[in-house]
Amino acid sequence: MLVFDDGNVSESETVLLSDTKAHLPPEVLSKNCGVAEHALKNFPKQELFIFQTAVPGALEADQRAASGTMGKLASDFAFRTIEMPPTKRTKGGEVRIVASSTFKASTNVAMAMITVHPGGLRELHWHPNADEWQYYISGKGRMTVVSTGNRARSMDFQAGDVGYVEKTLASALHREYRGYRPGLPGDVQEQLFTRTCRFLSGCPTPHRNW
Repeated sequence: MLVFDDGNVSESETVLLSDTKAHLPPEVLSKNCGVAEHALKNFPKQELFIFQTAVPGALEADQRAASGTMGKLASDFAFRTIEMPPTKRTKGGEVRIVASSTFKASTNVAMAMITVHPGGLRELHWHPNADEWQYYISGKGRMTVVSTGNRARSMDFQAGDVGYVEKTLASALHREYRGYRPGLPGDVQEQLFTRTCRFLSGCPTPHRNW
């Protein structure tokens, strides 16, 4: 899973290399690439997200090419959360916390993989300093968000759903993420069904305690 620290990030705002080349004059591409113009005649005239190409070779070959003369990077940009031991375990479930202390490449986003057993409850907590997003991997659960002025809302979630809680303002959560939505400062998750619920919880901060 890729996580961005900006909720306005969208693939619709991404300029691809294929789209860039389609809008450049052939003579400019020819000079830049050091090849004749006729060698570029089959370049696509529009952006390409998914397209047919040859099956890639061994991953090791790509890794060697990417490392070049500098060698392998000191920081690994892949983190296998499920392979780490639980940071905290109770009778209600367990949590694995991924922050800058455990994942050096994550300098501005922290995350937790939370597992809630049937009948378990994630502890009550507040959001005074950061927003929180959640992605539900498996099972079903319920979140209640409470704020001042006798305002509260509960919502059920299941695998594939996304929840978002903003640290300020007052409104509701939503099942599908469609950009920033005002939220409420406190929430609680409860497993309501007979199957274990597992979800990811992230915040735009390098340090986080759950």
